[in-house]
Amino acid sequence: MSELAVYALTWVKARAAESRRDDGALSVEQVVLTVCVLAAALLVAAAITAAVQGRIGNIT
Repeated sequence: MSELAVYALTWVKARAAESRRDDGALSVEQVVLTVCVLAAALLVAAAITAAVQGRIGNIT
């Protein structure tokens, strides 16, 4: 999994360097990556919330 993360970060840096524009617009790759990162963050938040609620449920 960490190799995949390193590859993804390397790829993103390369694409960002190539797609930098003067008008400040985001490339399609940047938008897709942003959406994927936000979706992953939501999944992590949901997992943490479920874990916390599970612990609270076991206490009460």
